[in-house]
Amino acid sequence: MTRSDLDLLKEKYPVSLEVERLNQANPASAVINNPAKRKKLQRVVGIRETEDDFLSWIIDYAHLRGWLVAHFRPAKTDKGWRTAVSADGKGFPDLVMARRGIVIFAEAKSADGLISPEQIAWNKELNGEGYFPKSFIWRPVDRDEIQEVLR
Repeated sequence: MTRSDLDLLKEKYPVSLEVERLNQANPASAVINNPAKRKKLQRVVGIRETEDDFLSWIIDYAHLRGWLVAHFRPAKTDKGWRTAVSADGKGFPDLVMARRGIVIFAEAKSADGLISPEQIAWNKELNGEGYFPKSFIWRPVDRDEIQEVLR
């Protein structure tokens, strides 16, 4: 996360100087601020990020960077959880993000989430023969790439 991102977060969620000093002095901050150490800690203590948590992180980061974001949530039906789509909508990416004439599609998956054949087909068709990928399948490990793409 760049310094400007941290500044924006601090504006959105102000913290007193006293709390900030305590956080810097806290030995846990070395783990929290280091992605490799944080990942190792999560693995050791058995914390697994859900797909919904990861999706929320992408949406929050995209908003922070000025993107408009659309996400179509599933609803509970008598046949289980379904997202209302028709035609070839099955497998459509989780997110559609737009900013300054650029549109990005993204499928969010947990670390071990399965990708359906329909999701692969959508990803391939959206990317086509273009020079810049417009469609991504992201996992929590891809945070650096996500921050770069949404910069």
